[in-house]
Amino acid sequence: MNMGIVGLGVMGSNHKRVYEKIGHSVTDIYDPFVFPAKSLEDFIKQCRKNKVKGISICNPSNKHVEISLKILSEIPNIYLLIEKPIAIEVEESKKLIPYTDRILVGHIEQFNRAVIEFRQWVDEGKFGKIFSIRTKRANNIPSREQIKDVATDLLVHDIEVVNSIVGKTPTFKKFIKQSTNNNKVYDHAHAILQYEDVICYCEANWVSPIKERYLKVYSTNGLIELNYSRQTINLTDTQGNSKELLSNDGYEEPLVKELQHFTDIILNCVRPQVTVETGIRVLEILNEDI
Repeated sequence: MNMGIVGLGVMGSNHKRVYEKIGHSVTDIYDPFVFPAKSLEDFIKQCRKNKVKGISICNPSNKHVEISLKILSEIPNIYLLIEKPIAIEVEESKKLIPYTDRILVGHIEQFNRAVIEFRQWVDEGKFGKIFSIRTKRANNIPSREQIKDVATDLLVHDIEVVNSIVGKTPTFKKFIKQSTNNNKVYDHAHAILQYEDVICYCEANWVSPIKERYLKVYSTNGLIELNYSRQTINLTDTQGNSKELLSNDGYEEPLVKELQHFTDIILNCVRPQVTVETGIRVLEILNEDI
């Protein structure tokens, strides 16, 4: 199957690598910085000529909606994978709702093996009643695009995961953001979210000397610790005994699973696992008062 990519930065390059790994051809790429002589109109024309079925939108988030609408209006039956965040502004992102069946939003942690297993175990009641959730997502690499807020860049991942685990949206929220260099770039952020009787604390920053990606859940059955990067889950029961529930042995690259799901949407008309509405709701939590 022929695929296209908008934006050949780090994520766009990874999409190209994985598409080719799983047996598809990337026939068309639009990136004005890499290929300045090629316009968006040229790209769309070539995609039609090459019968491209799906396109990954990996350009800066403030251009997601504009370019997506242009492509959707000119290529009948095209499918899009729009990288997170779906947009910067909530109202702008709502313009994509009419196309929700043809858009997958790239919240990649939903395709993380550990998150999939964890959510299933929560649904089965394996951990008892959940009291509180804590997440942390930190490194020393700022956003590669023009996002000036670590909350929009990183917290979106964990808020979306927590929403899916709890199965609700927060009834209370409080955000605290700071700029280490006082340059109007919010490089560390903290969020307190309340989902009725579940309290969640999320932290994200671009100032940590080490990479950290974890989710901790406190429940009636003990402490459950999920490591996003290693794809492991550990349980410490109420007596302090530790047990590994999911080991690193079965590691799977989430982007592979995400793009396989995207091609399944195209070929078999399955419902996108992460919808436009899901992406919008995360933006609403980040941008609106409750």
